[in-house]
Amino acid sequence: MISLRLQSIFHGPNPYAADPVLVVEMTLEDGVLERACAATTALQAQTSDWYRPAAAAVGVPAAQQIGAFLVDWSLQALTFVRGHLHANGCSQDDLSHKLRLWLGFHDPQLSLTVLALAARWLGAKARPSVVVDRHAEELDRIWQACRQRHPDYQAGIVMQAARQRGIPWAPAWGMARHWRFGQGERSRVLFESASSADGHFGARVASSKAATKTLLRTLGLPTPPFRLVTDETQLETAALAVGFPCVTKPLDRGGGKGVSTGLRDLAAVRQGYAVARAFSPGPVMVEAHAVGEDHRLVVVQGQLKAVIRRVPPSVTGDGQRTIQQLVTQRNLGCDARSLVRSGFRRPVVLDASALLFLAGMGLTGETVLEAGRTVRLRSNANLSTGGDCFDVTERIHPETRAMAEMLAQTLRLDMMGADYLCTNIQSNPQADGGQFIEINMTPGLDAMIAAGWTVAQAGDLALDDRIGRIATELLVLSTDALEPALAALRATVFPTGVGWASAEQAGLGAMRLAVEPAQPWAGVQALLTLGSVSRALVVASDNEIQRHGLPLDACETAQVLAVLPAAWRQVLHATCRRVNDHEPSAWENIILQWAQQVAV
Repeated sequence: MISLRLQSIFHGPNPYAADPVLVVEMTLEDGVLERACAATTALQAQTSDWYRPAAAAVGVPAAQQIGAFLVDWSLQALTFVRGHLHANGCSQDDLSHKLRLWLGFHDPQLSLTVLALAARWLGAKARPSVVVDRHAEELDRIWQACRQRHPDYQAGIVMQAARQRGIPWAPAWGMARHWRFGQGERSRVLFESASSADGHFGARVASSKAATKTLLRTLGLPTPPFRLVTDETQLETAALAVGFPCVTKPLDRGGGKGVSTGLRDLAAVRQGYAVARAFSPGPVMVEAHAVGEDHRLVVVQGQLKAVIRRVPPSVTGDGQRTIQQLVTQRNLGCDARSLVRSGFRRPVVLDASALLFLAGMGLTGETVLEAGRTVRLRSNANLSTGGDCFDVTERIHPETRAMAEMLAQTLRLDMMGADYLCTNIQSNPQADGGQFIEINMTPGLDAMIAAGWTVAQAGDLALDDRIGRIATELLVLSTDALEPALAALRATVFPTGVGWASAEQAGLGAMRLAVEPAQPWAGVQALLTLGSVSRALVVASDNEIQRHGLPLDACETAQVLAVLPAAWRQVLHATCRRVNDHEPSAWENIILQWAQQVAV
């Protein structure tokens, strides 16, 4: 009924969008237009739990409206779970009257798969004879793939901030969930919010709760006493050593996973130990219970930037509903599948840790709370377990600020989150009895958003002023001039920090890089990932550009020695500050002039 044919995959700016997109040609069978239009309403209804229809365009032909629906539905499907994509659209060729759809991608095959699913699902809705509908199951599998291949939520937050500041990003180092922001010497690779600028030893300490506790004591920072146990027979000795109430937690899990708090007797400690071992087979920490509210202190480049008070989830009784029913009511609007759609709020789950905490108050999930009584559902306040967040940055006591900054500076962590418990963040830490609990290299940027920050403000924490663009120039040649030009570049020794690149080749200074041509413009991406390159010349043929899109999303100057169609000329002018035209034979002089210029 609806057929799609892939036409192009552009990995850079192109006539359809400034972002990478795939372009397909859409064909409708004769006589199905009316049924297909009606089917869009049916598909909207079936997927209304996540799809938000765009406003209907006025005066647009029906076939084009169907195409626009397909790419809008597909884009929302791609970004519902994870991802940071914007580009999509539909147009009709004036001469052939064929419809062209375009859709952004992180992984082109995944975007194409979603678009194909949208077309099949819509076609099935237009056929009353179709009984078996397994498209929803296929969408669930696609969302699982999105979790693996798309940027995680932390990276997506940084990407949104980078987009507003005009900072480019790209996959980094061939490693999943690693992203390069900026170019060359002005770039930084991030894993979630952890940075390639972090010190190795600081990273090792932050990755171990036990090492962190030892370091805190060595530096003279307040932290609760603890013991490590590897066997249940050691629990009594450990609990008596730290005192009651106490906390049990696995050493190698974050986000509050496996943590049980407020344990007031040995029986509760044994249950907490079992909960921790269910999450990790390694040693379990038994720690004294610190009194107060949980605060995440975020330090960036040695300076404290945010203090987020994290409050455990709670419910207030009405005398009629059980705690479980009250939790269900609280979770309305929280979709566990999509943190972005939920405003980065997580649903509360009455898991083993929460039930153990309730049991300490003589409560269960089936307890009906009296009207007006508020009960916390767990002691730990992690956002990942449904906690609430409040920005208290302006209230922190100067001495607490100084301790957090000293800790990050000592560990050489570019971004650090320290968990600090105290009764009053405004009080002197000695008088208040505040305690550092642990540190984290990937402090959740989503906590700032949940506390009222904008996405751009939170993402900016990971993008300091050193991250940005280097000086780049684009040389566009005819196909027959490309190889001679590359031969000339290979034979030229450039100053340290100056590089050149093409689709599959690159060099820096006197070095030739062994580029793995895994995707279009691999040479360009390899060069821009190098932390020592300060200036670059990118060489591309007219055919390569029309096949793959521009190799740069922006540049200072484009030297054009080839004939490009008008649409691609427009892309060049939109992407480059200056576009200079030359005779095709002038490439030798241009390369020579560029080499002389960078040598100065």
